[in-house]
Amino acid sequence: MAQPHYLVLIGDLVRSRTAEDRAGLQRQLSQCLDSLNTAAPDTLVSPYTLTLGDEFQAVRSGLDGLWPELLRIQATLLPMRVRFSLGVGALATPINKKQALGMDGAAFYAARAGIERLKDNDRQWAIGGLKEADQRWATALLDAIDSLTRKWRANRFEILYRLLSEQSPGTIAADLDLSVQAVYRNIRDGDLELIMELLQLVDSLLYQALNRT
Repeated sequence: MAQPHYLVLIGDLVRSRTAEDRAGLQRQLSQCLDSLNTAAPDTLVSPYTLTLGDEFQAVRSGLDGLWPELLRIQATLLPMRVRFSLGVGALATPINKKQALGMDGAAFYAARAGIERLKDNDRQWAIGGLKEADQRWATALLDAIDSLTRKWRANRFEILYRLLSEQSPGTIAADLDLSVQAVYRNIRDGDLELIMELLQLVDSLLYQALNRT
């Protein structure tokens, strides 16, 4: 019988040791992860957990809420950039439902390899564990998103993750104390609709990998 596949996320703050208030940065990260865990869907089977230094990880059985959560982390921590590596595969150990610690397997190896690649190529997103052709497509899509978002400020990341959470422009404007026109301007100037389509394509590749037998 085939083993189920999981999606492992490893996140890492870029050059966080140079931050003027590293303790404050770590508090922000910890509070953000706690908030995400509180509102997490059932597909987050092992919660966001701080591990070594400024790294964190989580395990998912599906994709519900994935991109809004990751974009919220980045919006919270700007101007500090965050690397995100996704690895798909089986686990060799039982799921730890309390903390994303003490687990092992192909999904973790793929996510860890992705983090190491990101440290070398200065990209923000990595993916691993897919079939070779799908891996190339997913990597190209995420590299394109990285190029489009690299100079964004926090508001634009917030608008994108709220759009992905199916909030209306009017609700977003009220929550962020912006005009509705400013929200639409961000959607246009940041190519947010294009980025949402690119993320949907990545989702389709991840879905295939999670459900292959």
